[in-house]
Amino acid sequence: MMIEDLLYQEIGKRIRNYREQKKWTQEELADRVNRSRTSITNIEQGKQRFQIHSLYEIADTLGITPLDLLPPPTELITNIDLPENVEKLDPDGIEFFKKMYMNTKKLGDKS
Repeated sequence: MMIEDLLYQEIGKRIRNYREQKKWTQEELADRVNRSRTSITNIEQGKQRFQIHSLYEIADTLGITPLDLLPPPTELITNIDLPENVEKLDPDGIEFFKKMYMNTKKLGDKS
């Protein structure tokens, strides 16, 4: 599994959580952001990638900031089951993982 897949899965979970807090159906959110219900379903499941402006539009519609939908790097790292998934990462994913790990380590050193 690639890091990007994990990122979209986490963003999707957060969108679903904020939508459910508002007690909206997927259809209601879809109507508000001019997408299909199927598209919202796929986004919430991390199966559909979308452009950055859509992240802003969804966040604005939910009354939150785009940052509220982005998981911290430490959350992505803990969701990677090592060593099983390491060999499945592409070179860019491995580099991304290394950067996140180093940033997390630096944050840990400060506390």
